[in-house]
Formats: sequence, C-alpha cells, structure tokens
Amino acid sequence: MLWSLGFGGGSFSQLSPDQALSSFQLADDLRIELVAAEPLVASPCALAFDSRGRLFVAENRGYPNTGDPAEGVVALLEDTDGDGRIDKRSEFADHLTYPNGVLPWKDGVIVTCAPDVFFLRDTDGDGRADERRVLLTGFETAKSTQLRVNAPTVGPDGWIYLAAGLSGGSITCPAHPERPALKMIADVRFNPETLEVENVDGKSQFGQSFDDFGRRFICMNRLPVQHVVLASKWLARNPRLAFSDTVQDCSERNVRTGLKGGGDGVRLFPISANITTADSHAGSFSAACGVRVWRSGALPARYDGCVMACDPTGNLVHVDRLEAHGATYSAVPLLSGRELLASRDDWFRPVFLQRGNDGALYVADMYRKVIEHPDYLPEEVRKHTDFETGKTSGRIWRVTAKEPRTAAPLPAYRDELADLRPAATDQALATRFADDANPRVRFGLALVLGDSRADFAVEALASLAARDLEDRWMRAAVLSGVGGREADFLRALWPKLKGGSEGELDLLSLLGRSFADVNSLLAGLDGLKGDHAAALAALLVEVRGAEKTPAFHDLLEVAAKSAGETSTPSAARLLYVRLLA
Repeated sequence: MLWSLGFGGGSFSQLSPDQALSSFQLADDLRIELVAAEPLVASPCALAFDSRGRLFVAENRGYPNTGDPAEGVVALLEDTDGDGRIDKRSEFADHLTYPNGVLPWKDGVIVTCAPDVFFLRDTDGDGRADERRVLLTGFETAKSTQLRVNAPTVGPDGWIYLAAGLSGGSITCPAHPERPALKMIADVRFNPETLEVENVDGKSQFGQSFDDFGRRFICMNRLPVQHVVLASKWLARNPRLAFSDTVQDCSERNVRTGLKGGGDGVRLFPISANITTADSHAGSFSAACGVRVWRSGALPARYDGCVMACDPTGNLVHVDRLEAHGATYSAVPLLSGRELLASRDDWFRPVFLQRGNDGALYVADMYRKVIEHPDYLPEEVRKHTDFETGKTSGRIWRVTAKEPRTAAPLPAYRDELADLRPAATDQALATRFADDANPRVRFGLALVLGDSRADFAVEALASLAARDLEDRWMRAAVLSGVGGREADFLRALWPKLKGGSEGELDLLSLLGRSFADVNSLLAGLDGLKGDHAAALAALLVEVRGAEKTPAFHDLLEVAAKSAGETSTPSAARLLYVRLLA
C-alpha cells in the first residue's frame, strides 16, 4: 500500500475528532470538516460514493495481522438529514479478511479482498448485502497484508483496473472455468461484462487515477507520482526493439541521503512528531499511497489537473502540479514549503483520496497509533510495538474551498489519439500535427504513424525523431513503428542528424539493434553522405558481423583518435571505446 517504512510511534493518546480538527494545517484557500468518526467508521482504507450519494467504505479492521476470525467490513454510511455528517451506518458486508478497495457498480459494489474480487449486492433494501459473488480469484495472499490487489477503478475504456500492490497471482474466473489462468505480472484490468482479465502496464502499490485524457497515474511507497506513458502493446510492434520501459517517475528525488542503499527521496514537510525507521527516509515520502488526479470539483481552480498523494507516516496529503516534460510529466510541488493538508496529530493516517458527488475531496483516515506492518520493523522493535490500539477508530474528512465553488459534473474522458488517427492516411494532417507545439501531440502522432503503411509515414517518423531526439519516450515511440522498415527509416533520418548528441546516439544504438543483419543496415546507408562518425559508430557497434565490413574498419581510425580527445562528447567517446574493444 505501502503504509509502512516510516515508524509512527504516535502520541500517547488519540485526539477526539474536535481536537484532531484543530490540529490540521491546510493550504490557505482550503477548509476541512469532519464527515464521520468512530463508532460510525473504523479503519477506513478506501471509499466511494454511489449515484444516490451513499458512501461505501472498505474497513481494514484486521490490519496488520489477525488470523481468524476475519474482521474486515464494507460499511454503508448515509447522511439521512442532509447536514453533511454521517448519521447512519449499515454493515453492508462483514467477515472479510482484508478488504482494501470498493467500487459501486450497477446495483452493487465491487470489492478487492485478496484472494478474491467480490461483487456484493443488497437485493432486499435492508442495507446489507445478501449476494456475495466471486468475480475473480487467485490473487496472492502470501505477502504482507499491505501489498495486495487494490483500488478497483473504472478506466476510460470501460474496463475495471486493479492495482497489483506488488503482489501477483494466478487469476481465474469462477464463472468461466474453461478460460486459462492469467499469470499476474503487473496491474490488471477486467471487463465487468465478460469478466475477461489481462495484464496492463505499471505496478502500483496502493491507488491509481486517470486524468481527463485517460492517462493513468500510479504510485510507489517512495514515489508519489508515476505516469504510465505508453502501453507495451506499442513496443511489441517491433520485436527487435531493445526498450521495455512503460512508466516514468515524475517526482524529483531531491532529498539526498548519502546512505548506501537508502536511495534519494521526494521532499515532504510534515508538522507531526513522528519518526521514521530509516534515517534515509526522513523528510521524504516513505509511504506514498492513494494517488489522485484532481480533474476539477469544489476545490479552487488552481488544483484542477494537479495530482495528490497521501503519506500516512508523515501524517499529510501532498499536492503537485503536472508540468509537461516531453511525452510525459514532471510533478512539481504546487505549494512552497508546505503540504495540501498536514496534521500535528501523530495518529492521523490518510491512506486514500476520493472525489465526492459534491465535488469535495474526501480523505480516508485510518487513525492508528502505529500504521506499520510488523514485517517492516526490526524484530526487537516489533516485540514492543502496539499494533492493536486504534483498530476501532477512523475518520473521514471533507476538504473544500474556503470560498465556495460550484462543482460541475466531471466530463467524459477524452481520447488524445482520436484527432490523430486520420493523420495515418492524410499527409497534410500528419505534417500539421508533426509541428504541433504540444509534445504529447507529437508523441501520439508517432504512435499512430507506426501503424500506418502510407508512403509518407516513415519520412514523418524520421522528422518527429529528429525534432524530439532528447526525449527517450519519443525515441521509443518512433522506433516501435519502424519494424521491417529500418533501412527506409535510416535513409530518411540520416540527413536530419545534428551531430552526435546523447539522445541521437541512443536512438541510433536502439535502431542498430533492430536491424536483422549488417547487410540490411548497410543497405540503409548506401549512397548517403555526411560526416556522422559517432552516429555510424552507434549503429555498427550494435550489429553482429559489423566488424567484418569495410565501413567498420574505415571507422576504426576515427574512433582511435576521437576516443582519447577530451573535446569528444562523453557519449561518443564511450561508443568509440566499445567499437575499438
């Protein structure tokens, strides 16, 4: 999820909801209010509103470890008098192990509770589910109770996406025993109508979210914002392409630890007294979870399009704005030296964020003295740590603008490739989009053109590659679409080369590995002129048998001279050394 890796020793005693309310520090343009607290809610780890405004809450009461009996509950909470506070609780489903995700679907809810994904429905209107059906099963339960399948989320394609939680499994569908099991290697999605299930790119620990264009964002414990830049299906178009990355870490790791194995972290500004089990995590994310792209709502307009994430060990909720960075984004703190929401209360444990029907931001607060899983604490510390206190506590908070803002309904997702697909057969359109100022448009065009067999497609791909040579994602998008056309692409690209930048050489190295043999590579260079020694080295060093060609031997003299010159760029020097070796 990961709720651990930061030791929350906590205050000696918990605060009342009113006391907890006064302990918050918010951005200046926000206000916070209590929606529900114990005994109406306990250990909330995920929540969702249905179309009737009812609030379903996954209560992970057994966390971190219990054994039998299963203590997990899905609660149905209602505000019957319209005052904004919950006043009615129904136990929609109980005797669950570790429920950690809930999604209203049709006339019921979908709940993640490894090893199963359930569909729960109340058929007689008494507020309690009398139908409990297993949609999918086989999700791993052997690891920590934090690291299980979670966050059922409807994607722009109508499929339901599930975050892996760092676990795997052998997934089957009881309704379709004839289907082979799916080996889960990452996040997955399933069709709620047919129950077909498949792996998708990315592996989020706890939470996931889509922006207006259906771009998916995930998180890891130390990384609050990761962008799934492209699907591996695009890369599979070119089986010889030596590039498999699909996810970009968006946040700057600006906390320098200097500790071996500690890794650098993403800066946070907690105001509580909690400490971390690892010095290398101090002042940075150690338990990022509940990532949420804020598409719009009852917060001030400056938060629209921003991305938020919880850190329960730091007792806070963080917010970043997304700045375009080539085909992907950089996550830059929206607020200077402070958080969207932070608390002085060491027991405040935000783990999940949701947009309500009213457009407000809702925060699920597990409210625990200790939030760690025992697996992540030293054995001696574990023996003396109280993991039980707070299991029957929990709060849900509502965050809105100080100055009321009317929240419009969320718009439908937009397909960012929709306007680009006509360009696959229309050269005039392709030329226009290739000059677009938005790098995401150019990136999308590269993906679309890779499927086109139009005469102009390869030339257009070469132009896109030359313009965005320093963007590794553009390099991958372009090369994914030139499989079987490498020689044509090389002939189109060669006159556009600019002189051996690191991005250019990386592109050519990847291209060199894509050639089936050295003769097909040399056919691509036939008749071309120009002094591009480093570029030629990048190509030849990757192709088996290149050392037997005249072109290779002609290059050795240049390589021997340039490899020892400090004026030669480091990327080119490395290539020359490899060539000589």
